[in-house]
Amino acid sequence: MAIDTCKAASKLVLAAAALVLATALPARAETQEASGAPPPAPVAAAAPMAEPAAGARMVGGHVGAAVPLVSFHSMGKTTRTPSDQFTIAVPIGVSVHVAPDWVVDFETVVGNDVKPWGGTGLTVDPGVVYTGGPVALGLRVKFDVSQSANFGLIPLVHKGIVDIGEANWFVEAAFPITAQHGQGYSLAAVAHTGFAF
Repeated sequence: MAIDTCKAASKLVLAAAALVLATALPARAETQEASGAPPPAPVAAAAPMAEPAAGARMVGGHVGAAVPLVSFHSMGKTTRTPSDQFTIAVPIGVSVHVAPDWVVDFETVVGNDVKPWGGTGLTVDPGVVYTGGPVALGLRVKFDVSQSANFGLIPLVHKGIVDIGEANWFVEAAFPITAQHGQGYSLAAVAHTGFAF
């Protein structure tokens, strides 16, 4: 019963609205014609919002995988390859574009010793990258966390290979140089690939 009452009330409201519109619109048109006033201008559709100017993104990032190909040490076994020690590293970074061709990159690297099985290490290596040439060139400062006192520099060469939507697949060669208290120094060549966005 209540449903029938609601239906009847809605039909009554719709009929009343149609009646008001049917009588008001012709009367308004007649008034305008009699007064000689020009008809109102049609309402223009709202202009679409202008898209922001396409420019370089200010903040980006990258994630990938890296493998040391060869390393040279000043103490102990002087040369190591993946057959001696195989490590898979996962670099994760946040990049801030401070100028059209300059990027400050805040990167951390989680390294897992796979052969021989070992622990997991963490390296913090912020740096600066120049992107204005055919390849990007950079220099990072390197600190290995939970190790004896250490300091390093990482020169790098970075090249974007394929654009994938908002991301870019890249390859990179990095050459970490590390000095560690009580363990001498080392130089390595690392292959790095991943996606920058």
